[in-house]
Amino acid sequence: MTGVKISGKKDAVDDFVRLRFKKYSKTLADAVMGGSSLVRYGRQEMLFAQGEPSAHCFFLVSGLVRLNRIREDGKEITIKYIFPGELTDSAVVVSKSLFGAMTLERSELLVVERECIKRLIMADSELLESQFQRCSADMVHLVGLIESHALNGTRERLCAYLEQYAGRERRKNFRLPVPRCELAVLLGSTPENLSRVIKQMTKDGCLTIKGREVQLFY
Repeated sequence: MTGVKISGKKDAVDDFVRLRFKKYSKTLADAVMGGSSLVRYGRQEMLFAQGEPSAHCFFLVSGLVRLNRIREDGKEITIKYIFPGELTDSAVVVSKSLFGAMTLERSELLVVERECIKRLIMADSELLESQFQRCSADMVHLVGLIESHALNGTRERLCAYLEQYAGRERRKNFRLPVPRCELAVLLGSTPENLSRVIKQMTKDGCLTIKGREVQLFY
């Protein structure tokens, strides 16, 4: 990783404050500016490991990050992908990281000291409440992930993911953010099974996929 001194840090801090606290003030921005760094990471660099102390909060400015969890049997589970403009987790209200995080491509992140954020929210009950709301949203996502893996097959999970991503991109044709092997892990499947599902959905006229370029017809 490499420290970056560019004017873009202020924009990153402003975006972080609005997202993290659901409001903006110069006081908050100045505090975060003094307790953060804009850092560049290479491809497949570890941001933090599962179970290690949560010393920082991460806001993705550019690139792509994967959140993962390692089961007791050693199997890796992809929890979600972090896209630019998103936070990696709710590290402020937990003492240890619930997941691990790794860059999948060259990325730039605003790295904010946990203690800086903690001081701000402990001094303002409104900010503290916003952090619990973030935790609640994270729990809803995890429960939905568990339900999806327990009740749905690979085809249903793929359809749900593609629909969600199409909604994010606001169009029916888009480029997959990750290779199919990564997508298979996220869906709790295997690359071979995912390929079979895609082949059948193509045959059924639901979509076309060429490389990572997708066109949906549903």
